[in-house]
This record gives sequence, structure tokens and C-alpha cells, in this order.
Amino acid sequence: MVLTESKKKIYQLVDSMDNEEQVELLYQFLVFSNRQKTGAFATLLSDEDTEELNQSFEESFDERNLLSNDDVKQKYALWFAK
Repeated sequence: MVLTESKKKIYQLVDSMDNEEQVELLYQFLVFSNRQKTGAFATLLSDEDTEELNQSFEESFDERNLLSNDDVKQKYALWFAK
């Protein structure tokens, strides 16, 4: 796929989004992704870690994969108690 085609698809996707939180999350990911190419953080992650991070990001758009704040607090209560 040509770069300009990919950009057009990204623009169309963003234009179709009506959830401000998702748009902000996408923006933050793109900024992070752009920085990691030239930043030191990119050298800290293995290819496997990078792939897992990208997969987790993609899965986060499906609400079935998300936990409520209360669920996280309950699940990790011992961590929060420290």
C-alpha cells in the first residue's frame, strides 16, 4: 500500500470516529509511535514486546477487553495498599 493511501485511510477513520476518548487515544499513540522511532524508548523493547504492545493497543478498542476502574482496584488491592 502506498503511503498516501494509508494516510487517506487514517484520515477517513478519524473522520468517522465520534468518541473523543478514542480519538485522543489514537492521537497519543501516533505521537508515541512517531517519537519511538527516534527516541531511546524504541531500543528498550524487543520486537516481541513491540508486537505485544501494538496488539494490546488494538485490543483496547474493544470494550469487552477493558476492565472498570473498580475491577482493577479489586483485583490489585494488595498493590494499591503498599
